[in-house]
Amino acid sequence: MIVTLLFVLPALSFSSFVSAAGKHYTGPWGTCWFDKDSYAKGETMSVSFQFYWGTANKGWFELDLKNANGGIVLRSQMYVYGGYPDGYRDTVTYTISSGDPAGTWTAELTYNFAGKKQMKTVVEAMTEATVY
Repeated sequence: MIVTLLFVLPALSFSSFVSAAGKHYTGPWGTCWFDKDSYAKGETMSVSFQFYWGTANKGWFELDLKNANGGIVLRSQMYVYGGYPDGYRDTVTYTISSGDPAGTWTAELTYNFAGKKQMKTVVEAMTEATVY
């Protein structure tokens, strides 16, 4: 019985801590996605994203579309300062040329915030699609 209480009490305290922490978290979040899993050269990719900064209601988000070699072929940057209490959602497009590399392409959504000594970048979401 004592062993059971020693296990159950810390578990209950931890579970209340987690639920309380979840209530107060208001930091940024976001997601991004392609409209298809794969594309042929000549097709147009469509990448959608959405984000919410949280109670600070301001921040710098960036969506980078990277080709199979890791090069950035499209960048969309958004500075949010108020005005989007329900978050922000948008879609960008890129037409794949015959000279673009085949392979796995990625879309990466990041946000930036001021750190103690420098700007810090956090990867919030990433998704992949194949170009053949």
